[in-house]
Amino acid sequence: RRSTLPEAYGRKYPKTVRRLILNGVESADSLIFGLGDIGGEENVEFLVGYLEQQLERLRNLKEEGVEKDPEWRSARAAVMALGRTESKEAWPVLRRALRCDFAHVSCNAMNELADAGDDKIIMVIREWLSSENRSMRAVALRAVVTLSTEELKPKLSKTLHGPLMFALSKVRKEENAIVEALASTGDETVLPSLHEIALDESEYIRDLELVRKFPMGWAVQNYSQREALDAIAKLGSPKSLEILDKLAADAQDKYIRKKAKKIANEIRKRLDSEE
Repeated sequence: RRSTLPEAYGRKYPKTVRRLILNGVESADSLIFGLGDIGGEENVEFLVGYLEQQLERLRNLKEEGVEKDPEWRSARAAVMALGRTESKEAWPVLRRALRCDFAHVSCNAMNELADAGDDKIIMVIREWLSSENRSMRAVALRAVVTLSTEELKPKLSKTLHGPLMFALSKVRKEENAIVEALASTGDETVLPSLHEIALDESEYIRDLELVRKFPMGWAVQNYSQREALDAIAKLGSPKSLEILDKLAADAQDKYIRKKAKKIANEIRKRLDSEE
């Protein structure tokens, strides 16, 4: 991690930095992020208290009918900084932040808790999957994939299979993300759809054309194929080997060729070790 000026200040003058944050100094979010990067018991305790204050402030705004948070940068920074500390002491207040009515707090809290591996958010994920808020659904789907370790797959499948299958039948625009989330829970029934996504190179070809037209202002991302391969890797199904071998040999995107070959090799090694 690169050292930043706010982090340097935080290390040298931690009490002063914390006082500046409480006083609402301009660019407080940078200082808040700095404290998160430094971590440590005192900074975690301060950030927990600071986020509690932000949640109370946001509750008051909601009661007053205010729709936009004028201090959204600081509130968001408090959530993300606590995630950066990688401290379990931060989890209780982050769980409370999930219930915040402002998405810049609740959605970032979901991201941080998923990255930390907190399985207590699974029931909140289940609730968000049926939300009318598209941002909340998208964050919930990302959280499913992030949480899908071998240890948690059974719990994810048991709790989320129904809501995910329902979402798949209703929300067509998010089909790819839902398929990838289902695969991350260990559901092989979505393999045909997942294979179709992995083989679809239209996004890569489109971005490549844009790069050729605007070489200084565009980059090839190819998110759909990359995320489909991530889901195949998490599922680890031998039934994907044929697709992976095809991609390793024929995919136009060099990154996809390398990644498909790597995943196929890992699956074959696992199968060999199980024999």
